[in-house]
Amino acid sequence: MLPLLAADAIAAAFRLTPSELRVLMAIIEIGGVPNIAAKLGIAETTVKTHLGRLFEKTGAGRQADLVKIAAGFAVPFARRTSGDDGAA
Repeated sequence: MLPLLAADAIAAAFRLTPSELRVLMAIIEIGGVPNIAAKLGIAETTVKTHLGRLFEKTGAGRQADLVKIAAGFAVPFARRTSGDDGAA
């Protein structure tokens, strides 16, 4: 699961609608169009529509690419471990 700030950053960077962001988050958490549709209580065709828009907006070609993009946004918001002061 992405930190809330990372989700907001992704939505802003790619101009995602709230529905597109919900589908993206579901891709990260559970994956698979049928599973996402059931979890969100929407039709599979609706999930596919949002997925197509996510691909267009992000330049991704597969769901795995969307997960990688989201992971890249999460890294700056990751918690630091003890002893990690960020110094190089």
